[in-house]
Amino acid sequence: MEVEVRLPPSDLDRYHSEGRIIPEPVRATGIIDTAAERTCVSAAIVDRLLLEPTRREDLATASGPRQSGIYYLMLQVGWREGQPPAPIPVTAYDAEVMGAEVLVGLDVLRHGRLVLRGPEGQFELFLPPTARTDP
Repeated sequence: MEVEVRLPPSDLDRYHSEGRIIPEPVRATGIIDTAAERTCVSAAIVDRLLLEPTRREDLATASGPRQSGIYYLMLQVGWREGQPPAPIPVTAYDAEVMGAEVLVGLDVLRHGRLVLRGPEGQFELFLPPTARTDP
């Protein structure tokens, strides 16, 4: 699915006041992972948005724990009928995301409704326009 990743308004204001380059939002390929607690972004997203981690923490992965940078971001997911959803603030980890650039975890999914139609291999993701995640 398509996901747009951007800086949060606080970072945009800070970058502007510091005279820094303000990166454009990034449209990326995302996957849904109902087993992931947190949303993750690839190193490519981190580089394209010129991000610096707010801190580093251990991230539990299928191959064991690893150090990961933590980033405050805004995501737009669940596009429907040509109408983009409201951006959702997330606290994302940097991690390799197999087959995509963004892994959408339960921190985002728990705010909406995910409908799977297995026989057709289709899904629908409905997120309210006011969805908020815990930092």
